[in-house]
Amino acid sequence: MRRVPSDAVAWFLNVHPVTMPIRRIIVAYDGSLPASRALDFAAELAESFRSSITLVHVIQIPMSTPDALPAWGDLLGAEEHNAATLLKEAVRHLTKRGLKVDTRVLLGSPAEKVANAAADPDVDLVVAGTTGKHALARVLVGSVTTRLLHICSKPVLVVP
Repeated sequence: MRRVPSDAVAWFLNVHPVTMPIRRIIVAYDGSLPASRALDFAAELAESFRSSITLVHVIQIPMSTPDALPAWGDLLGAEEHNAATLLKEAVRHLTKRGLKVDTRVLLGSPAEKVANAAADPDVDLVVAGTTGKHALARVLVGSVTTRLLHICSKPVLVVP
């Protein structure tokens, strides 16, 4: 994972002074480069504020016909395995930095599921990358993040 320079966090904190405590940061994480940059930025913030991080990976349920439902079981197993692998690597990266981290794998619409996870009272900030790893997300230029900005009840920090 590429490390975000500490001066980027220092710049952010100077430009956007934070007066409230940041106890827990949710990071929307799909393993893409923008999500990895968001993860590194969140890690820098967590170090500065002594916050914990919750990594949220959402497996999208495909819109399909009932005929395709048996194949969905196989696909879901592969997606869950992929999520576990991605999150394991990210957790290793964060715990090496001394951060407290937990993970959640959710099924459904990514923006809605991340926003719902952020509704927990101890969550103070959501960090997300500009776009995801799927081709559709790239074509729509961050449609999940844009939706998250509109529906999330907590502050959302978008990292390019």
